[in-house]
Amino acid sequence: MLLATGEGFIRYVTRIKMEEACRLLDTTTKSIEEIADQLGYENKSYFNKCFKAILNVPPIEYRGQK
Repeated sequence: MLLATGEGFIRYVTRIKMEEACRLLDTTTKSIEEIADQLGYENKSYFNKCFKAILNVPPIEYRGQK
């Protein structure tokens, strides 16, 4: 099932979470583990994988670019 955005539900939810992750990486000094936990990811490695799948860069590199 596709949403009005043309994305599947899981992809949509993941994208929204990664947008929030970007905001947190840009505006806080929270660790990546803290951000992953705040967004509901129990596994930091899985969070990193999801982040990279959406933004084509791991969260540590994203933070370093700012």
